[in-house]
Amino acid sequence: MSPDNRRIGTRGEAVALQYLLDNGYELLCCNYRAQRCEIDLIVLDIAENAIVFVEVKTRSDQRMYPGKEAVGTSKQQHIITAATHYAYTHECIDARMRFDVIEVDRGNGYTINHIKNAFTL
Repeated sequence: MSPDNRRIGTRGEAVALQYLLDNGYELLCCNYRAQRCEIDLIVLDIAENAIVFVEVKTRSDQRMYPGKEAVGTSKQQHIITAATHYAYTHECIDARMRFDVIEVDRGNGYTINHIKNAFTL
């Protein structure tokens, strides 16, 4: 990943996190890594009492290549692997869990498209 792409991704994650915090979520972890897999954000949806594993995709033009399309089956499996590891190591395996994707469109003033339940186990 180039330094520019890393900077863009980091900024997108910060924008997504602020959006979540502003909308009643509580941060549990950023950039969780397990078994060569990574989850951008892990948050608690207080209203739904669910642990949410969030993949953030930042794009300059969502119309050309929506971020949700970048979360294919292989990426989903990596996120699920890391989420399972998180659940076991944090003793929350019986908790309600959800997998969301947040698209951050930086070409349009950092607008957010929050896709809840983007994929399932």
